[in-house]
Amino acid sequence: MSLHGSVKGDEESDIDEVQEDDDYQDQAQLSAEQDEVKVQFDKDIITMDQLLVLHAANTNKSEKLQQQQKEEQKSFIDDRESRWKDLGRLTSEKRNFLHHLAYCGRKTGKDTSRLIAKIILRLVRTKAIGMLDSSKRAPLTVAIHEKNWAFINAACISVRPDDRKKMGQHLILECQSAKNTPDQKGLTCLQSAILHLSPSSENQARSIINMVEFVPQEMFTITDTMGRTPLHLAVEFSRAIGKQPEVVERLLLRGSKALEVKMLDTSGTSGLTVYQYHEKTRKDAEIKDRMPPPALVSRRDLPQGEKKDEKGTEPRKDRPDTRKTDQTGQMKGKTRSSAPTGGQTTGQPSNRRDSMVETPTGRQEALNPLHLNTRLEAEANKASTTSPVAQQASAKPHQVGVDHAEEKRRRNEELRKEREANAEKIGELLKLAYLRNMRPHEASRFLHVADKTDKELWFDFGTGPHTGMTLEAFKGHFTQFQHLEFDKVLQYVAFPRIQIDLGSNQADMQFQGSRHLLYFFQWLQRKGVQRIIKVEVDDMPSRTPAHSDEVIEEALKPFGVEILDWRRPDLCPLMISRIGANLRQLTLQWSGSNPVLRSWGETEGFALTPSLRKIEIQHTQERTKSNLDEFEARLGKSWTLKNPKTTKPDFVRPDFGGLLHQSIQLGRDRGSTIAQPAPERHVDPHKWMQCMENFAAAFRQIKDIHEKQKDPLLSPVTVALIDDGADITLPELQVRPSQRDRAHKSFPGKSFDDFQEGWRISPYWESSGGHGTLMARLIHKICPSADIYVIKLKTQSTAKPNKLQIEPESAIQAINHAADRGVQIISMSWALKEPEDQADKAAFDTAVRRARDKGIHMFCSASDQGNFADYTYPYLSNPGSVFRIGAATKDGTVPDFGHNPHTGSSVATALAAGLAAIVMECVRLGAYHHMMQNIRTPGYITREDVTKIREKRAMEEAFNSITVNRVGNSKYVEVWETFTLPADNLKKRDGVHTDQLDIIAGLASSFLRKGVTGY
Repeated sequence: MSLHGSVKGDEESDIDEVQEDDDYQDQAQLSAEQDEVKVQFDKDIITMDQLLVLHAANTNKSEKLQQQQKEEQKSFIDDRESRWKDLGRLTSEKRNFLHHLAYCGRKTGKDTSRLIAKIILRLVRTKAIGMLDSSKRAPLTVAIHEKNWAFINAACISVRPDDRKKMGQHLILECQSAKNTPDQKGLTCLQSAILHLSPSSENQARSIINMVEFVPQEMFTITDTMGRTPLHLAVEFSRAIGKQPEVVERLLLRGSKALEVKMLDTSGTSGLTVYQYHEKTRKDAEIKDRMPPPALVSRRDLPQGEKKDEKGTEPRKDRPDTRKTDQTGQMKGKTRSSAPTGGQTTGQPSNRRDSMVETPTGRQEALNPLHLNTRLEAEANKASTTSPVAQQASAKPHQVGVDHAEEKRRRNEELRKEREANAEKIGELLKLAYLRNMRPHEASRFLHVADKTDKELWFDFGTGPHTGMTLEAFKGHFTQFQHLEFDKVLQYVAFPRIQIDLGSNQADMQFQGSRHLLYFFQWLQRKGVQRIIKVEVDDMPSRTPAHSDEVIEEALKPFGVEILDWRRPDLCPLMISRIGANLRQLTLQWSGSNPVLRSWGETEGFALTPSLRKIEIQHTQERTKSNLDEFEARLGKSWTLKNPKTTKPDFVRPDFGGLLHQSIQLGRDRGSTIAQPAPERHVDPHKWMQCMENFAAAFRQIKDIHEKQKDPLLSPVTVALIDDGADITLPELQVRPSQRDRAHKSFPGKSFDDFQEGWRISPYWESSGGHGTLMARLIHKICPSADIYVIKLKTQSTAKPNKLQIEPESAIQAINHAADRGVQIISMSWALKEPEDQADKAAFDTAVRRARDKGIHMFCSASDQGNFADYTYPYLSNPGSVFRIGAATKDGTVPDFGHNPHTGSSVATALAAGLAAIVMECVRLGAYHHMMQNIRTPGYITREDVTKIREKRAMEEAFNSITVNRVGNSKYVEVWETFTLPADNLKKRDGVHTDQLDIIAGLASSFLRKGVTGY
């Protein structure tokens, strides 16, 4: 009995010759008394088989004969339809007729698929296609596991799309079963198709793609026992062959919810996102690919009793089949493989038939994500394995020809290159999907890959506006932002209004239009950016002219922009069409001119951009409502003429009238007030500050103090400044890595400050109130060699002027991020009330403990009200791990600074962090100097000392080594007793590198209490 085949050219008929080790013998042994329904189904299939054989015998089919054969097939179905629809009549394995057909059909050919499609259509309104048998599988899932190509092609290709959707509604039963019995998960038809069908086969790839279109929505988030969704399975590197990128693209279009699902890690907790899993399987495959191949074993080397037959398989023994069917419909006893698939982890035995994948030549192989000999490789090698030369070689495996080995190597290399190319496409599809569907911070977390440096996924110039900036100062940002490493794909690029002072050229530029943003987009392209999803620009005319259509086109054309909000009146639709191959959403500023509106709606207007899905016009006048009505009607007609197969884009009308709005403010949606930069305040240059500035000025002259070392322990100290951002573009915050470097560099950072409901990130290089900029200047002034890593907190304005309120969640994220970055010092010139929410409190405590366990010195502010027993975070989180800093007057008493954020303990905290940094730098440079000079005199500084100074107790001892004046429980550090003389000596030895390092090593020795000073 044979009803198993393919349509439209799939060369799968040779599978008929490969027996499945009598998988159905147990079923055949059932007597009629035991399973009457099964016997009847067997008879139906025999009749169907005979009918198809009879029809196939007639090679010259006249139109009359074809009609006669259709009538015979119709009669065959009519006679049995009522019996098949009786879903109360099932076999002992709870199978309906479609199940039985999926299990037992083996005949090949187009006619077989067409007849099965007719049967499915008759039963499509019943639940037959979705019913689960005792193995918890629907008929389509069974057909996939049984490699019943005729059934698969019938259901997924021959049945029309509308009927496939009806069929898909019943497959919800598989989803419900998976949710109700999570500990006994069977694979759904979609998971099975991704696991077992080959994307390199035209029909099989088409079946998967069509299946994605008709399965219920719930199926996309069903997971196997490892927590993998169908999308997780589809992005495995081993499957990156043939049309797999198209399969992934369709899965993302219909099943984007799977992007939010994290598969389980080895401990059973939430682990890898889809993108992270894709990258992991790719990395694992690369590691395996670099491993040397296993040594070939010849027949003579095999132990007695283990010799293979001519085909390389175990010789078949005459033994009875002792396997039985369990309650789930699976075969018990010894299976042919224990390779894991679906819900099984590597190394666990499998008793499921779905743990095997059959190649198109009938050979079976383990379904392992790391396994490089996949179905495509088998197909690639098919010609050689069936040739007489290959058969002779396989008969004598220890005599492989050189030509054959070279051919196999070449094909494997081609397969590897195909996987690499497809994996690149799949990775980009996933990245685009995350960036389109998630807010920036969330997308960043889901795209983060362990052991890889995160790159910038967006660029935000800031909230602005920026006025009076010269063109040279604007271009200077290219250098100031040179340290930024961008991903190939950016979620958005945003610019506020930037008024460029063009001096004497102002009049000419009013006529020609601006070009400054063109330079920035060209810079992004040079930095490796290839795609930008959204562009948001405030280009409303002001003292600086707007950019022309030609310049906008030149700026945006290379990036495949999808969402454009370029705020300049009356953009040209022809320009939009030239940059709009991927453009799907467009926001327009309209001047109120009716001719402009008419041109937008004509056939040569926005109808030239068929990818558009949404057009929004902002700011108009009430009297133009009729013009908008005409525009919408005109656009509808022109769109139908120009793009008859594409849906007209949605049109969003303005919901208010009035005069033309001159500028859309890019400020934050955080209430009625927005914190403005406060006037710069200068620190009182008292004796403490004057001393440290003098020392820093001399210290800065030591050669190459910024240079990175091969030994990370001997590289410059990094201070994480957790504050409201810092203006890193200030000249005094630019550092030169070494004297050989002509260019300066800016400090890196990270922002946890978002606005516009989380869809925009306020950049870390913009300080919300000027506070963080001052703190950065102070730290850099005390320790010029330290790298400052700026982490921007999310803040809100308060009723008090120049006072910002910190959101605890962003503080927690900032501390964790600093710990992950491996900084040595964290400076927090602020204090928070103890979080009321217990979850926030626990997360805060955990973050502080993580930083402590990584050996990070944490400095935070005390209250400026003189109450050192205040209950504020982060100090209260772990008092023994955090340095709490308060301000003091020259006599060591606590001053009354009130609520001024630029004085008091916030300034003192930055100075203390800077002092700790200079202590660590002295120890680092002392160790480096003594190691390079091989100095072993008493008190010499070692590499172990660099590690030691990272301990809180060691830093406390270093502070105590500096003259300290105690006032009650407080300590006032009198730095002039320690740093004045070394500062003078450094100046005297300016240019004598070794002598200067001797002085620094002497300081380090005193900090470490080694009893020797060299200054």
